[in-house]
Amino acid sequence: MSGGSTERIQIGMVGAGFMGRTYSLALQVAPGLAWPEVLHPVRLRLVEADLEAGQRAAEAWGWQDLESDWRAVTRADDIDLVLVLTPNDSHAEIATDALRHGKHVLCEKPLSNTLDGARAMYRAAADSGCVHQVGFVYRKWPATAFAKQLIESGELGEVVHYRGRFFHDYGLDPALPVTWRLQKAISGGGSGADIGSHVIDMARYLIGEIRGVFARSRTHFTRRPLPEQPGESVLVDVDEITDMLIEFDSGITGTLQTSWLAGGHKMDLGFAVHGTKGSVEFTTEQPTEVRLYKTSDPTPESGFRVIPIGPPHPGGELFWPVPGMALGFGDGFVIAVRDLLRAIVLHQPAAPDFLDGLRAQEVVAAAQASAADLSWQKVERWLEDGGQG
Repeated sequence: MSGGSTERIQIGMVGAGFMGRTYSLALQVAPGLAWPEVLHPVRLRLVEADLEAGQRAAEAWGWQDLESDWRAVTRADDIDLVLVLTPNDSHAEIATDALRHGKHVLCEKPLSNTLDGARAMYRAAADSGCVHQVGFVYRKWPATAFAKQLIESGELGEVVHYRGRFFHDYGLDPALPVTWRLQKAISGGGSGADIGSHVIDMARYLIGEIRGVFARSRTHFTRRPLPEQPGESVLVDVDEITDMLIEFDSGITGTLQTSWLAGGHKMDLGFAVHGTKGSVEFTTEQPTEVRLYKTSDPTPESGFRVIPIGPPHPGGELFWPVPGMALGFGDGFVIAVRDLLRAIVLHQPAAPDFLDGLRAQEVVAAAQASAADLSWQKVERWLEDGGQG
């Protein structure tokens, strides 16, 4: 740790927006819930180009210093861990600089706005010897980890089919102003790349690598108004809806769907795993439960039953003593931060790491190529030696 300390991890965070607030909360909460398993994280330095917004965030969340240049954390001798929470087009530059200066790094998803950027980030991470983690937080939720246990233990039998989705409806408002997420040069893609990276990671985490994809994408609202410029609008060059038919390395098939136009769905990341002995389903809109079905149930009781999530499920032991007590959005980030800090303490790899981020980006690239050409696309995987497989 910084200065030879064995009692604390000194943190620099780049970005004071929504994710900055979420990770600040997790950094405050995780030590108390996981003590003494993790070191004390010191919220040392916040970087935000908008200094007024940065000052508000620093004061609200207890960051000691405020800077406007991200090099004030990536190259600082007093920083151990850098959190990269900026728009996608700056991830590669900031994260690789931090890694090359010996910092552990957490980077929000998707890993980069380009496949080349994601490859460079993974290469820098692999060469650094530092801990690296990407913000696929939904695989950390106790319900997801429980589903993985059911699959790996054989409780569901042989998996035969998978369905994943991430639905929002905020894009249904035609007055929604353009943001960087709606500009491909910055974001790298629309719903299929943004929330789609989460859906892809969830599928990989639960079932395995994806080897091929056929995708269709659509943009309904092709123009969006410019903020604070009445009557002015710009072209939207990213997808609002993407549907993917996928095949895993195992031969299992499935579907992945993403949409910003799914009326009534506010924050609906969900999955369904169907096996020869049962099925498990989950949605983030009902975060304290999973639905479980087993073919061994007596016929009069056959059907899905609700399993309340709590201390018996991975990660749930951090929180409340009774199953069914509310777990929500921020709690997943607490688990992710706990796992990151623990990996640093134990000098072990974190998960999901930058390779997971790269693998998701490779599927995104294949889906984008498929949607453009209306063709089945093999997912080209970049190997650790720099080749493709």
